[in-house]
This record gives sequence, structure tokens and C-alpha cells, in this order.
Amino acid sequence: MPLTSLKQALPILLATLMLGVALGWFAGRAAPPPDPRTDEVLRHLEGQQALLEALPARLAAQAASQQVRCAVASSSGAGVDAAELRAELARLREESGGTARSEPPRKPEPSPQAVAAQRQGHQLIEDATRSGQWRAEDAQALRQLLIDMNDAQRDEVTQRLVVQLNEGKLKTLVRGPIF
Repeated sequence: MPLTSLKQALPILLATLMLGVALGWFAGRAAPPPDPRTDEVLRHLEGQQALLEALPARLAAQAASQQVRCAVASSSGAGVDAAELRAELARLREESGGTARSEPPRKPEPSPQAVAAQRQGHQLIEDATRSGQWRAEDAQALRQLLIDMNDAQRDEVTQRLVVQLNEGKLKTLVRGPIF
């Protein structure tokens, strides 16, 4: 009996085998050929992985070899306390004849032209705030006024403009720089 069942199963077994071979062949034909750049990319990725894995050890070795030194040291090599620094500062003041100034130099007063430009800048921003719009003409006018102002005045006027814009009191209609 087993021989007859084998004879009956043989065609099914052969058909399954042939179907498997055919499907394998068609699947192989349908797949795109391997890209030679893939191997190159994989090699580069492996190299990067090796570098990344070695990085913590390199950083640890580098950190261990560097020493942090105090920027201020006494002649004995020990740390410096505040009293020692005060004494050194007093000695240097005496050597300079007391001409060392403890206060920064005064900034020169702005010129009348700079004061007028600052006032006009504030007026320009105030007028624009009333209308609620910052136009290209306003930006050009402020740009011209900023030329005559010193740095502090320029900062004050531009800060006022930016605050007005940020608070929503002014809507910018300018494409590009606002001043």
C-alpha cells in the first residue's frame, strides 16, 4: 500500500518542486541588480562606526592628559587669596603714582545733530505707532536718522521700535530689514 500512495504523491511533489524553482527564478529576475555604491556606503558606515566607538576612549585619554591650571598663582605656586590680590593691587596703584582711575572714562556728550536725529527717530516711531503700520518709507527714514546717532542712541531707538513691533502695536509692511 505505501507504494501506491507514493505513486499518487509523486506528481504533486514534482509539481510543487517545479513551482518552487519557477517562483524562485521569477523572483530573482524581478529584483533589481545590486548597486555597487551600496558596498561603498556600507564600508564608509563601518568606518564611521569604528571612529564613534573609539571616540569615548580618545576623549577620556585626552582629558586625563590635560591639566587645569589656575590663571592667577602666587610666587610660591599655591592658590591666591583675596587679601594677597588686594595687596598686589595697592602696590600697583602706588607704583603708578595713584593715576589709575577706578571709574571708567566718561562717554562724550552726543552732538546736537545726534540729539536731533534721536528725537526725530522717536517721533517717527510714535507717528507709526499711532497709524499702527511700519512702512518701507518709515524704515528708510529711520535708517537715515540712525547714521547721525551714536551707539547708545541707536540702541535706544531701535529697541523702542522692536518693542512696539513685538507688543503688536505696529504691523510691519516692510519686506526685508525693518530699519
